[in-house]
Amino acid sequence: GVSSRPSAAGRPDPVAWLEAFPQWPAGGLGLERMRRLLERLGHPERSYDAVHVVGTKGKSTAARTIAALLRAEGRRAAAYTSPHVSGWWERLETDPAGFRAALTRVMG
Repeated sequence: GVSSRPSAAGRPDPVAWLEAFPQWPAGGLGLERMRRLLERLGHPERSYDAVHVVGTKGKSTAARTIAALLRAEGRRAAAYTSPHVSGWWERLETDPAGFRAALTRVMG
């Protein structure tokens, strides 16, 4: 399970912090919150090319296969998939520690 206890630095556990957000925010699901976050992070999405996989079946497999093929060609590549099965870190193709580090950056 996920701990809601503060981390050693006295801050909330990053995963507990993420899970505390309501699934359906009161202000709606608009893009403004994401735009503010991307601005705060210096627009990292502008520094890389992306492949957006859509459809009804096989999206996770396709995204991970595309990322693996790009890595095999010597490119830096990863896949983001949603939803996750075992843990949030799966969405970013990382491990729990890498995911926590990413959340800590977003938490500021």
